[in-house]
Amino acid sequence: MQEGGLPCILVLNKVDLVTNKRKMRNLQAEVDDLARFDHTFHTSCGTGFGVEALREYLLDQARERPWTYDERMISDKSPVEWAEEALKQAMMEKYF
Repeated sequence: MQEGGLPCILVLNKVDLVTNKRKMRNLQAEVDDLARFDHTFHTSCGTGFGVEALREYLLDQARERPWTYDERMISDKSPVEWAEEALKQAMMEKYF
């Protein structure tokens, strides 16, 4: 668990396209060296492999809590911009 009690997970998608499992394991080991993950998921959205396990894990980890922002607040950011901001924030918290 990272600070704040939130789990840190690694999701490796497109595993159905992997032809060299050893290289994938080496890549996973390199990424694991960058952060301590509570759980790692191997998925393929194309075939559905591992998606249900990831979904169940996320639902199990979800906790009900009060809404942080005013429900009338509207943003003009695209979903990609939101994802970029979340990634930047996570990296800043982790490494700086």
